[in-house]
Amino acid sequence: MDQRIVGIETEFGCMVRSDRFGGRGSSERIVEAVKDHAFLRRRIGLLDMHARDYAFEPARSGGFLVNGGRLYV
Repeated sequence: MDQRIVGIETEFGCMVRSDRFGGRGSSERIVEAVKDHAFLRRRIGLLDMHARDYAFEPARSGGFLVNGGRLYV
């Protein structure tokens, strides 16, 4: 085991319950806002421009963080 990289995968979810964000398509807008804030404004990583799976993980659905982690949205 001393020649392997070992880590833990942790997943978090977010549920928004607010009239302010209500309406059709609101969850998609929130997801895009989080992604844009992390990668475009804060610049804490790079967007993944490649599609791993066109239905489950399309291009630009997350990216690589500067600490080596991944952010999926």
